[in-house]
Amino acid sequence: MDKVSENSPDTQFAGVVLGVIGAAMALMVKSLALIGFSAGGPIAGSIAAAWQASIGNVVAGSVFALLQSIAMTGAGAPILGI
Repeated sequence: MDKVSENSPDTQFAGVVLGVIGAAMALMVKSLALIGFSAGGPIAGSIAAAWQASIGNVVAGSVFALLQSIAMTGAGAPILGI
């Protein structure tokens, strides 16, 4: 059985993939912040707050709930496959 080298193409590829996933998650959280999703909930006067006001009670598993979950904790990430 061959030992996988730390510098093997597979190891390097895995590092690149993990880096891209991390960058994508950071970009997603920043993008959500721009429209008003934050760790403390929707920001007053934002697009997210207006959206929440228009739907009333937020249903668990809805798109709004998923986006808020990602903004708060990243907990929605597995649902997106990241």
